[in-house]
Amino acid sequence: MPDSFKQKTDRALASLHLSAQERRQLIAFAMEEQKMKKKMPAVFVIALALILILGSVTIADGMNVFAMFTNYDARLEKLIYSSVIEDPVPVQVETDYIGTSYVTLTNAHFDDDHLILGFTVENMVAAESFVPTEEELQGMRPRGLGAVCAPPYMNEEQKSLHDWYSRAVEARLPESRGVKASEITVSFVIPGENGEVHTMNYRWFQQLQEDGLTCHLYTMDGLKNDPFIEQLMKQSSITLEMRIYESVYRLWYDGEEQYARWTNEWITSVPITLEKSYKSLQ
Repeated sequence: MPDSFKQKTDRALASLHLSAQERRQLIAFAMEEQKMKKKMPAVFVIALALILILGSVTIADGMNVFAMFTNYDARLEKLIYSSVIEDPVPVQVETDYIGTSYVTLTNAHFDDDHLILGFTVENMVAAESFVPTEEELQGMRPRGLGAVCAPPYMNEEQKSLHDWYSRAVEARLPESRGVKASEITVSFVIPGENGEVHTMNYRWFQQLQEDGLTCHLYTMDGLKNDPFIEQLMKQSSITLEMRIYESVYRLWYDGEEQYARWTNEWITSVPITLEKSYKSLQ
């Protein structure tokens, strides 16, 4: 099957609320028919539209993060369907500042040399203008004006607040300005036998969807550099902890100096057990 058709098919199916078996059956049908009929792409598009209309498919419920990052890592093309977490359970977290957020592990791949994880965060960032009290200012530290401490943002309103603060520091404006921003952050660790934890080194990609959902990809390669990890990768399964934090940034520019404070509060930890896959990424 030509790559262009396969890629279009992958993209089309990636977000559909179908079971793994249904996805495999549908893509297998499309591949077989593509060999038999040159006009199959048009027929398949019509069939796909009927599935969407008659099945009331929702994109958000069937998010496939690996499918969204194939431009960053071509290996994910091989894992779009085999990596999907069946019936993913959103982890609900509550914070005083952001409110209710949901973290959902959607994709996972584990083999002898790689650990690749995909997840989404709903309601990830909150931000507002900020004027510290005397007590809050005592807890902040001067950061100098050489580098702007950039608060996180996800939407246009938050971006405007980010630019408003950054512009004041970069231009050395005399007005006092401040930002308080909070975001949900996620890390993955491996618990050791003696109570220690091994934080996984990773490359990270993030993408914002139109509905405000953020999609995240962690790729962890070359995991055998550590004796503990080397032994771990020989196992048929691996147990991780998905740790969810609230990171709060307090930034204040008084017209002369920039002050900052960053705190990271551990909200919850979710155990994850992954079975080893023998699907080659080479």
